[in-house]
Amino acid sequence: MTRSQALQQGVLNGTVLATQTITLGAWTQTQLPLTNTGGLFPSVTHDLSTGSLFFLSGNPIFAYASEIDNVSGDASFITPSAD
Repeated sequence: MTRSQALQQGVLNGTVLATQTITLGAWTQTQLPLTNTGGLFPSVTHDLSTGSLFFLSGNPIFAYASEIDNVSGDASFITPSAD
């Protein structure tokens, strides 16, 4: 069984900057950067600190973010919140 997720990167005013669909098999995971070469949204150059990422899926998913502080190198685990 495969699961497809549609992801939309938007900003606070509701403008959708990009849409991407990925397909994962059962019990699999993926870890990709949001932007830059090899990322889900390579053409997005907007400051993502004020944006939102939306997941649309017909099956349950577990999503999280990991953010690295470029000065200290400390990592932060970020859980998603309901819209």
